[in-house]
Amino acid sequence: MKTNLLISLIVVLVVLFLSGCATPYKPPQTYKFEKERVVNKSYDKVWEMLITFFVEADIPIEQMDKTSNVIRSKTMKYGSSGQLCDCGVPGSGFGWQGKIEEVSCNWNILLTKINENQTKVRVVANYNALHNLLKMDFNTKLWYITKATTINCNSTGYFESAILEFLSK
Repeated sequence: MKTNLLISLIVVLVVLFLSGCATPYKPPQTYKFEKERVVNKSYDKVWEMLITFFVEADIPIEQMDKTSNVIRSKTMKYGSSGQLCDCGVPGSGFGWQGKIEEVSCNWNILLTKINENQTKVRVVANYNALHNLLKMDFNTKLWYITKATTINCNSTGYFESAILEFLSK
C-alpha cells in the first residue's frame, strides 16, 4: 500500500516538474506605428519614388497600376521574422519544441492624390509563417515535425517607416 502511494507521489511530482518546464506558443505583440502619411509631393513624383524604392530594395513587384493607385509586391519568403515582423515565441517543453519558419510577406502601397502637390500614402504589410511542432524520437535522437500551422505575424512598423521616410525626403 505504501509502495503504491509512494510511486503515485513520484509520478505526480515528475509530471508537475516536466510540465512546469513547458512554455506554450506565445502570439506576437501588436505594434503601434504610422501606416499612412500625406507627402508634400505630386502623385507622379511619389509613384516614381516608390518604384525606385522597390527596385533598389530588390523587392519584386507583382502589380503596379497607376489607374487603381496600387503597387503590390510579390510574396517573398525568408527564414525568420527578424526586424520586419513579430511571429510570436514558438514554445518548447520536454521532448518537443516549436519552431517558426518560412516567414513570408507582401506589401501593398495605396496612393491617393489630394491635390497637385500632396499625395496620401498608405502602406499595408501582410506577414505569415509556419509554426512547426517538432517532437523528439528518444530512440533515434532525431526531431520530426508532428504539426505545421500557418500563423499570422504582426508588422513591427520597420518597413512602413522606411517607405514613409524615404518618400518624405
